Amino acid sequence: MFNGVSELMLTTQRLPVFYKERDSLLYPAWAFALPIWVLRVPISFGESLIWISLTYYTIGFAPSVDRYFKQFLAFVCINQMAQGLFRSIAAVARSVVIAPVIGMFTLLVVFVLDDIQPWLIWGYYISPMMYGQNAIVINEFLHERWSDPNPDPRILEATIGKAILKVRGMFVENKWYWISIGALIGFTMIYNICFVIALTYLDPLEDSKSIILDDNQNKRSSKTSEFNSSSIEITTITSCTPMEGPDEESRKKGMVLPFQPLSLAFKNVNYYVDMPAEMKSQGVEEERLQLLHNVSGAFRPGVLTALVGNQRTFARISGYCEQNDIHSPRITVYESLLHSAWMRLSKNVNKQDRMVVLFEQRKRLTIAVELVANPSIIFMDEPTSGLDARAAAIVMRTVRNTVDTGRTVVCTIHQPSIDIFESFDEVSSHIQEGTNPATWMLDVSSSAVESHLDVDFAEIYSHSELYKRNQELIEELSTPSPGSNDLYFPTQYAQDFLTQCRACFMKLHRSYWQNPSYNVTRFFLTIIFDVFNLLGATYSAVMFLGGSTCSAVMPIVSIERTILYRERAAGMYSEMAFAIAQVSIEATYVAIQTFVYCVILFLMIGYPWHLANFLWYYFFICMSFIYFALYGMMLVALTPGYQIAAITMSFFLTTWNIFSGFIILRTLGNIESLVEVPGQGSMSVKQFLKQSFGFDYDFLVAVAAAHIGFVFLFLFVFAYGIRFLNFQRR
Repeated sequence: MFNGVSELMLTTQRLPVFYKERDSLLYPAWAFALPIWVLRVPISFGESLIWISLTYYTIGFAPSVDRYFKQFLAFVCINQMAQGLFRSIAAVARSVVIAPVIGMFTLLVVFVLDDIQPWLIWGYYISPMMYGQNAIVINEFLHERWSDPNPDPRILEATIGKAILKVRGMFVENKWYWISIGALIGFTMIYNICFVIALTYLDPLEDSKSIILDDNQNKRSSKTSEFNSSSIEITTITSCTPMEGPDEESRKKGMVLPFQPLSLAFKNVNYYVDMPAEMKSQGVEEERLQLLHNVSGAFRPGVLTALVGNQRTFARISGYCEQNDIHSPRITVYESLLHSAWMRLSKNVNKQDRMVVLFEQRKRLTIAVELVANPSIIFMDEPTSGLDARAAAIVMRTVRNTVDTGRTVVCTIHQPSIDIFESFDEVSSHIQEGTNPATWMLDVSSSAVESHLDVDFAEIYSHSELYKRNQELIEELSTPSPGSNDLYFPTQYAQDFLTQCRACFMKLHRSYWQNPSYNVTRFFLTIIFDVFNLLGATYSAVMFLGGSTCSAVMPIVSIERTILYRERAAGMYSEMAFAIAQVSIEATYVAIQTFVYCVILFLMIGYPWHLANFLWYYFFICMSFIYFALYGMMLVALTPGYQIAAITMSFFLTTWNIFSGFIILRTLGNIESLVEVPGQGSMSVKQFLKQSFGFDYDFLVAVAAAHIGFVFLFLFVFAYGIRFLNFQRR
């Protein structure tokens, strides 16, 4: 059953692509669902075979080959039912955060619901786990080794095996094994049909398409001339390198922070990658493939200053706008810009100056996040990718305005329109009229054209006057100006470690606060667990709420880790600051969640209202939830994605569940009230727990230390994984 939980993440991961293809009428929903179902069947056979082979004879089940294969069949059917159930839940929830929570609540319902009232008996017969459990126990206890006469006259069954089944509320006839198998197959089909229906009629919860609001843009357009004629005057601080030339005043308009215009020169750059497997299969023997060979060039701002200094300073004076817009999904544009300014501007920049810039739209946000760091050089990887012509023109106007401030801007553009191409300052050669510039460049520089003309473009260029002029320019830019100093910063990061932790915590706080699908759902589930039944006080609290916390936190941390990769490369903060902030914000919400749980639980169950008892109980539940959350965060840090982490989690949670025993809280361990024990007379609750279950109240401090130890262990591994493991694919 627990192995089916991994279907939640795997299915949710596939849904965005499915929705796009479904809306494009590429195929119906059943064509997507059927292969998933069919391909999972051999996986169920393999998993069940491994489990049965390891446990059947080891545990000591009935030594009969037919019973062995009948239990194998039961496990296959249970696994298929569980996969269908969790696939349908994922299709209905459509969220990597909500789906695990609903999945864990479903496990609670099918596992621990007891003391069913007569008017709810129908719930017993529609529970798939009831049929799975009956199939397994009937297969065992109706074997001939359990056929000894029943000595208990109070149980009206002939054999010991049937008496055991009767006492446990199970069916006592062989036919119910096959009825249970048929019911499991039926549930499997029903859940997969529900999966198809959900895929057919439900739309994604969120649409991440970029949209430019016409109304806002029209308002801006109508005020353009007024804005240009009456720009806001802002006091500027003189740059350390004076900006000269006729455009100096226009470049300073609207600028709050000074920056030093810098040039970038590079000479004889060579770049290698691992040889692709496809090329090796075609007979290529080299281990490395050279992509760049002795490439030289220079990028210049309006006023030239050589870039000379320690390599570590590069991230502090440059910005890089990636092709993919990677931002925290729940915080506002303003908060994103404020966080970037807080982390990357030096300490002598006051708070007011950090908070003056505000842009709109996601692509321009990517540029703005780099601009608030006040860099001298900006790299932009396809700033117009994924945008229509109008939106691309708006972005390129932003890029043009950035260049006009005197900064050095380097862009890569794939297949630009003629309007975008005309935004650049220089064109390499005359292009045939009506031809796309990028297409023309690729065509005339291809190896096929070289072979056709029997020329070597690289050789021709190396003997040209243009090559000589470029080399002279590179040499000039590579030579420091007289009296100039190397670029130097006293620290690796703009802010100290405590400020980094505080800034990361505040950003994550805003992200968590504006994420109701995560927090509201888990608080709602906590309350439901509280009022569900008495059993929730012990087993379900630790296992199901803890498991829910573990699975729900994985996609959250996975998203933030992706953002960490970008912000770490930009030199914003250290990995340890991020890890501490992530753990701190999660622990804060877990502490509140635990308090709500404990207050409701104590009121309903009637535990002794002693402060020490409540605090011990709160401590154990809180620490349990925290190390479950840290365990999920640790798995994300150690794996490439939360999908693999979810699969790993299901295995380890099953192991923890098997070897934990049925948890009885030590809140009861100091109660001296007498209870009647059949055959042993009266004894205190404390003595009964110690004698029957091995629970000793005096061992409480050691258990508390173990909880703290697990928390710090998972925290250390999480921080280590974030610091040293990098699963980026670039």
